[in-house]
Amino acid sequence: MRQREPPDIVFYPVPDPDSASRSSEIDRIYARSIRRRLDESGMTPRQKAAAVDALIGRLKAQAEPEEATGGRTGAATAP
Repeated sequence: MRQREPPDIVFYPVPDPDSASRSSEIDRIYARSIRRRLDESGMTPRQKAAAVDALIGRLKAQAEPEEATGGRTGAATAP
């Protein structure tokens, strides 16, 4: 008797319902880390505010090229 081949199985990834909560938890971890480093730095409150403003400016500048390319870094990817 001839054996049948097993059928092909296709997996469709399901979005993780906790992905939003995970990203917010990661944001909280980074915020706590930044706050701790600022507290340990010995800077004045005005210097801390300037450092946070500079950090926000740097993050915005990094996000602008990604938005212009749709998140692509210019590397070619095969379909």
